[in-house]
Amino acid sequence: MMVLLMARIWQYCRSRSKKQDIVIKTVTQSSPHLVDVALAENNANLAQRRAQDLFDEAEQDASFSVQEDLDHLEHKLRSAIARRELTVHFQPYFCVNSNKIAGYEALARWPQRDGSFIPPSIFIDVAEKTGQINELSALLFEIACKEAREWPSHLTLSFNISALQLHTEDFANDILTFVKQWDLPPERLELELTESKLVIEGKRACKALADLRDAGVRIALDDLGTGYSSFLRLSKMPVDKLKIDRHFIAECQEDHRVKKIVEAMISLGKGLGATIVAEGVETEEQLYIVQHMGCDIAQGFLLGTPRDAQHVNHDISYEASVVVPLSTRLRAG
Repeated sequence: MMVLLMARIWQYCRSRSKKQDIVIKTVTQSSPHLVDVALAENNANLAQRRAQDLFDEAEQDASFSVQEDLDHLEHKLRSAIARRELTVHFQPYFCVNSNKIAGYEALARWPQRDGSFIPPSIFIDVAEKTGQINELSALLFEIACKEAREWPSHLTLSFNISALQLHTEDFANDILTFVKQWDLPPERLELELTESKLVIEGKRACKALADLRDAGVRIALDDLGTGYSSFLRLSKMPVDKLKIDRHFIAECQEDHRVKKIVEAMISLGKGLGATIVAEGVETEEQLYIVQHMGCDIAQGFLLGTPRDAQHVNHDISYEASVVVPLSTRLRAG
């Protein structure tokens, strides 16, 4: 919501500045030949105070507008969930050794009538703030599971969950009930937790993860290196997969220090027995680097963009009929 807030402030300042020319007017009224330093300093201080007053006023006005937008989105999202207007796209991730698709990550999409999409970063945040995250997640999980059960048995479904859900009662039991209801073996399900938002405290959250793993569900930690996971917490978390954040992958090609950090992450993950995923692979050079550094899985726009279920089924059928080298396949896609 900070982006929305700053946008409101900027719009407000622009509209008011056309009427009040606060900073420019005060400065330009001073003669270019002004020799009275005290007067010049006084004008500058006055301009600064007026500009600050305008910003404070704009911030207050924008805060009300953001709240109005939040209220509007809350009701709009609640209606969209009830009408099942949200859907799921799937982004592939590849085994770097076999050059084959290992599975797909489910990504939430909220299409609008004009063909645009409300960004997930906005409506998921709204869902968390307004208590709709469980209903939203249940709808998306159902859609994703019903698609994934039709895939070949070696493909896994990766599904993102909110850290808030871990602290809800019967979370693990609900997940296992859903996959049984929708005929998806728990061994083909992987739940992703985002490290930047993850603070696992208390017995309930830890037990939920342990119960899911005992049932065959795999646990992945997303955006590794950007959040709250200390080495101690990481050693105690039941994690099967570590996903290195895209920013590290983007910079390790140019920055030797970042590359060393990525190598250390890979070594740490391997030591914990986890599968290592390189996120945000967007160039063939990056793909080459992560392959030779020892990553197991690669994901990114070079490899495949998020696509709807119809396109995913086509891609799966195509892969089953012909084996294509990874770089060739991705350039064609």
